[in-house]
Amino acid sequence: MVCRQLRVAEDFSELLKYDPETGKLVWRHRDRTWFNRDCDYVDWNSKWPNKTAGYKNDKGYVCITIYKKVYKAHRLIWFIVYGYWPNQVDHENRDRSDNRLCNLVESNSKHNTRNKGKYKNNKSGVTGVSWNSRASVWVAKGGKKHLGRFTKLQEAIEARERWLLNSDYHNNHGI
Repeated sequence: MVCRQLRVAEDFSELLKYDPETGKLVWRHRDRTWFNRDCDYVDWNSKWPNKTAGYKNDKGYVCITIYKKVYKAHRLIWFIVYGYWPNQVDHENRDRSDNRLCNLVESNSKHNTRNKGKYKNNKSGVTGVSWNSRASVWVAKGGKKHLGRFTKLQEAIEARERWLLNSDYHNNHGI
């Protein structure tokens, strides 16, 4: 049971210590005001300070439970560092457990989509290039734009690469 309500980034900073170079959050020693009972205060501070906070969920994100509420670590880190909850946070290198500050960027759905990897069912090996079995041609697309139909895979890949150079898609898109 907690005596206080979590309201501001400073509250989370009292509970957790963040290392921006490693991306790790560790539990801090807690002041008596965080507890209703002395035994809870002693119990917490004998077990948890300086231990890594959180666990990796089934999607690869680090999650941290604070007073029965689960937070994704990258969002919590953003709040601690910048003082506000972002709409979305993207991991630039697409490693969902890499919470180094240099890897986190405030984002939106459009940016996140443009930093997606290659789909598992991709048969050409290149995002935006697919085989049209009915016409027996390779088709290249850039976003929603049709880039052409090609008899050779390499031609379709080159059309897609030319399009990427002039687009605002992330360098990691489709890799």
